[in-house]
Amino acid sequence: MSLLSAFRRGTAAALLLLLAAFGLGVWLLSAAGGAGAPDGRPVVNRARVLTSPILEELERLQPGAPYAAAPSEIDRLSREANASLVYVGTDGKVRFDTSGALPPGSLFDLKHGLHYDLHASRANPGRYAIAFPVVSDSGAVSGHALFTLRAEDVLPPEDRLPFVLTSALFLCLTAVSLLLLAYLRMFKVRVFRPLEELRFHTEQILKGDAGQSIEHGRVDEVGSLYASFDRMRLEIRHLNDRRDRQEQAQRELVSGISHDLKTPLATMRAYMEAILAGLCPSMEKVTEYISVMNRHADKMTRLIDDLLLHALKELGQISVEPRERYSREVFGPMLQTAAHRIETSGRIFAGPSEPPNLLIRADAFRLEQVVFNLLANALKHTRSGDTVGLSFEEIPGYLRISLSDTGSGIRPEDMPFVFERYYKGNTEDIDGAPNPGSGLGLAICKQIVEAHGGSIAFRSLPGRETVFHFTVPLC
Repeated sequence: MSLLSAFRRGTAAALLLLLAAFGLGVWLLSAAGGAGAPDGRPVVNRARVLTSPILEELERLQPGAPYAAAPSEIDRLSREANASLVYVGTDGKVRFDTSGALPPGSLFDLKHGLHYDLHASRANPGRYAIAFPVVSDSGAVSGHALFTLRAEDVLPPEDRLPFVLTSALFLCLTAVSLLLLAYLRMFKVRVFRPLEELRFHTEQILKGDAGQSIEHGRVDEVGSLYASFDRMRLEIRHLNDRRDRQEQAQRELVSGISHDLKTPLATMRAYMEAILAGLCPSMEKVTEYISVMNRHADKMTRLIDDLLLHALKELGQISVEPRERYSREVFGPMLQTAAHRIETSGRIFAGPSEPPNLLIRADAFRLEQVVFNLLANALKHTRSGDTVGLSFEEIPGYLRISLSDTGSGIRPEDMPFVFERYYKGNTEDIDGAPNPGSGLGLAICKQIVEAHGGSIAFRSLPGRETVFHFTVPLC
């Protein structure tokens, strides 16, 4: 038999025992009441019948009128019923006491002194006390009548022993049932529920969710089991996280290499196409083109080396080594190459002949990645005849580099996410051709610029203009 089945059967048995005890108690009390009350009415009703004339007189009294002594009629009826009466107003003040024990106007403890059931009087042995509300003709409670009656008038002596015995038997049976239910409840809380929680957490781990903490705070065997299970969960979580990081690193490494190699490859291809098309009027020009291609091939080699070295170390971190250099030395060759690529692609280049000559802290290779990533995006989203510009501006503490285009722009719904890794936004270029980008370019640009201590931002008017600008600190 499983623990769940045993628990359910035990609970059902305890409930049946409790119901049997309750039924037996009701039957015994009914039998005792029938045997001890010849007129067949409960003893409380006997007390009400005995005091009914007095209550009728009390209902005729004016509410709130003070009395120094009991009215003569009420006093006479009380003597005839062998009862003493204390009449208390709703304000808790005694209006009169037929026994003379409580002075009129004295305060009575309504909270603890009113008992609407028949009970033995502590002050008068052999007598019973009971309280009844006094209701005026308007239906409002105008006071409280506290009667002290003789035991033989409301409860014959021979009835008391069976009542006590039947009550004791009923209480014993009820106590046994409640103890059994309490034991089963403790079993559920301390054994069954912890096992159910462990089963739930086991299913969550099987589904791949090992992030939920498992704590119980107990120092017994169940607590030790929970502690061992939580250590196992943490180990599984650690192994899963390490596996996920390795897989993500491998995916990003392949995506990063394929993306970052596009820029130098595209430049080399453009120069080769120019040579093959006979656009070089002299051997000197051919040599110049070949020199540019050689420089980009060298950049490709360094890029692959850097990605292989750093992508596996810390995911998303590209090594940047800024040092003091003049901006013309850094951006001059980029400006020349960018102008050539823009013009050979059929776009109009807008920019200065050379950049300003300011002392900056820069990693020329990494900043070149930023510039040509932004340029590649601009060419992708412009048509032949559109304008692509590159400009430089000195601002307090920084050199700001801006790359603008008059292309299709960025959709408003894409703007909050353009710098997020792997976010591609519109997957088609301006001519409707599929855009095979990996979504890494702008994320890499942001990472490189921030590693220099600068910032990158953009503004865009869809269908009119887009401007990306980034800053490099001055020395």
